[in-house]
Amino acid sequence: MDPLGRGASLFHLSDSCVGQILNYFDNKGFLHGFANLHRLSRRSRRLADAAFCMRQAVDASGCTLLKDAAAARFARCTALQSVNFGGCDKLTYRAAEHLARCACLQSVNFGECYKLTDRAAEHLARCAALQSVNFFDCGKLTDRAAEHLARCACLQSVNFGDCYKLTDRAAEHLARCACLQFVNFGECYKLTDRAAEHLARCAALQSVDFAGCYELTDRAVEHLARCACLQSVNFGQCYKLTDRAAEHLARCAALQSLTDRAAEHLARCAALQSVDFADCYELTDRAAES
Repeated sequence: MDPLGRGASLFHLSDSCVGQILNYFDNKGFLHGFANLHRLSRRSRRLADAAFCMRQAVDASGCTLLKDAAAARFARCTALQSVNFGGCDKLTYRAAEHLARCACLQSVNFGECYKLTDRAAEHLARCAALQSVNFFDCGKLTDRAAEHLARCACLQSVNFGDCYKLTDRAAEHLARCACLQFVNFGECYKLTDRAAEHLARCAALQSVDFAGCYELTDRAVEHLARCACLQSVNFGQCYKLTDRAAEHLARCAALQSLTDRAAEHLARCAALQSVDFADCYELTDRAAES
């Protein structure tokens, strides 16, 4: 479909008017509907390209046919701040290499991009403004990925959920991120209490997900209880936790949510709203009384 009519030209419109039209169709996902841009005047094509290059956010999640060349095109957007490539499983580390040219890049979602390796994190580490990275279910990543990201001074949020090769060293690297607030290590089953000990050094830490990290014990909770800003914790399927875990968490004054009803009445947590210790079989009624 050609939204402006077959062979339409923008030549007689002002630059600002053309820019608004192009941005409208781009935001609606219809930019391709400009019917083969070769039908437009040369000036209109330049304006179309300029409008594209001014994009600040790109959501291509679920576009499973996209390859690294798409990332190269998006990297032309000089103002680009946010990219969502979630589920684009044909992408490789080359996509991150292209995006690393975006000086304003703040947020990247590469969740379920299964081909990505540590080199993707190495390239993204060159983005000085980077604040949020999602590598959920990127199973080829190792501790080196966390080591690279630890060089991002502005990093606030990291999702390594289902990155099963990660060990305590990953948490040790991330502990160097002074701004780190949100960490997801869900299903990273090689992690132990040492991971929590490392993360406890993050003064700004607000949320931690250790669901499925079944080697964790009450010591992990004890370490995290030292985080003054901690608001949310997920210890679901951490089978070794006992009632002592609830006692430690009761010291977290800022805690707002965990994830299970086993300790739903942690009375000493003034801000507590919900609790979830799903499948933590060692917890008893005593946890609720803590």
